[in-house]
Amino acid sequence: MFQDFKIVGDRPVAIQVKEYVKRLIIKGALQADQKLPSTREASGLLRVSRNTIIAAYEGLEDDGFTYAIPGKGSYVAAMANQSAADNRGADGSAAWQIDWKAIMKR
Repeated sequence: MFQDFKIVGDRPVAIQVKEYVKRLIIKGALQADQKLPSTREASGLLRVSRNTIIAAYEGLEDDGFTYAIPGKGSYVAAMANQSAADNRGADGSAAWQIDWKAIMKR
């Protein structure tokens, strides 16, 4: 994991990291309550500054994809992986749909 991250020059790196981790969560590569790498470890894996990782993790938390436990680290929020299952109508059909592919390409 984290080997396929590539920096694109026209976007802020923190946003790219945030969207990359968000895609991993949406795909299910990162599961609910799974601990994310520490900011130091992630900065080494992705070859970006630690401040970039901190900003990305804060953005993920703001968006509800992760939660932080002070002194312990950041974890994948349970709601992030369950959102598709939780948003089904009584008949099992999707109550609403989000086109994540279109959102992630922005």
